[in-house]
Amino acid sequence: MNKKNRKTPNSFHNKFLRDYKSLIDISQAMIGERNIEKLLSLIMEEITRVLEAERSSLFLVDHNTGEIWSHIAQKAEIEEIRLPIGKGIAGYTAKTGKLLNIRNAYKDKRFCSDFDMETGFRTKSVLCAAMFNHEKEVIGVIQVLNKKSGYFTKKDEKILVAFASHASIALENAILHDEAEIFMRSLIKTLAAAVDARDPVTAGHSERVTYYALKIGEELKLNQDKMRMLEIAAILHDVGKIGVKDRILTKPGRYTKEEYEEMKKHAYYTKQILDNIHFSKKDKDIPLVASTHHEMMNGNGYPFGLKKTAIPLLSRIIAVADIYDAMISYDRPYKKAMTVNQALDVLRKESRTRLDRKIVDIFIKKQLYLFDRRNYIRINVELAIEYKVLRPEEQEKIYHSSSTTNISAGGLVFISKKIIPISSFVAVRVYLVDMTLDLTAKVIRVDKISDKKYKIAICFVNISDPVREKLSKYLVKILNTH
Repeated sequence: MNKKNRKTPNSFHNKFLRDYKSLIDISQAMIGERNIEKLLSLIMEEITRVLEAERSSLFLVDHNTGEIWSHIAQKAEIEEIRLPIGKGIAGYTAKTGKLLNIRNAYKDKRFCSDFDMETGFRTKSVLCAAMFNHEKEVIGVIQVLNKKSGYFTKKDEKILVAFASHASIALENAILHDEAEIFMRSLIKTLAAAVDARDPVTAGHSERVTYYALKIGEELKLNQDKMRMLEIAAILHDVGKIGVKDRILTKPGRYTKEEYEEMKKHAYYTKQILDNIHFSKKDKDIPLVASTHHEMMNGNGYPFGLKKTAIPLLSRIIAVADIYDAMISYDRPYKKAMTVNQALDVLRKESRTRLDRKIVDIFIKKQLYLFDRRNYIRINVELAIEYKVLRPEEQEKIYHSSSTTNISAGGLVFISKKIIPISSFVAVRVYLVDMTLDLTAKVIRVDKISDKKYKIAICFVNISDPVREKLSKYLVKILNTH
């Protein structure tokens, strides 16, 4: 008996040390993770394991809607859980910031049993801690359910509080990184849109070039950083056209020699414009890549006369994508668009002198020129939505019901009973069969249908890549069933 008693404290002590070592290791991993989806999944998996619980949920606080919502809910049969701040145990913690350790959830008046009834899961013990940002504002709640050995202990409380503290820092860093990324992509799209506005005939060219370029990059197995740089440089490859005079840029006929020399300056202007943007260390070559897509393998290109491998690989990729799209996508009064086969023949010929032969071969042999337009078109479909106008001085508190007339992965058109000014921002909820999307959008067009009916076109401004992908797949599914 004495021997057994001597071992018990040591076993608890060793486990305590293991748990804290786990906490340190996990915290280091969290600090280095910038992908919010991966980060939150990591947080949930590890806290469930360390605290020996059945499952956990991580709720993010949406102060704009006054709700908490389950970004990650392990093993939950419900797609998404939303609660008003203050409702339920997690809602109470979100409102007060207090740690809660409840042995019997059904005896606690704050407990909301709706989700147990809907899923068949039986909540027993609950440990709940708030996540705070640097301003001491609650940004999330970690809720751990059903300690396998009975009840959560004081030691569990300390571990969860420490874990939540580290997780808060990691989450806030990820959110800031995400916001910086959103800002960067918004700036990029604005610059590209400015080019499209200058020459409507070539509108959409940068988007298509980016699509082809990324397909080539995937075949070349470029790493994530290179793919990101390729994407941004491809979108911005013609931004220097902003500096070209209208009479030249939109000239319907062929250029004179002098006009062509003036037009060629757009590549140099691209470098000048992008050099004034502060890119991160890993993106610092974007101005060079974007501005050298007119360089030629034989050294006869512009603006710098680079030759062969002196031309960045990413520029050589963009060059193939750019020339192909320019040949097939739009007519000029003096030049009709080519067929695909005609354009491919030109690429083969140009690979002898101007273009990188390896890239051209990959582009043709792998049929990367087959453009999947389904993700880029609007679909005429009626979906239920709710919206409210976001005004700096006074935001609408009530959502208005409406329906879409068409939708794409980038925006939608809906009917409103009152006019909403162009450039206004709106919060919009899109109700799909198996999910609800909460998005922010900007009004880009207003068409009057009658005295009390307006057609409002909006573009999404905060849609993340994973959500955009989900929406794209949903729209493709609709296309395939009609």
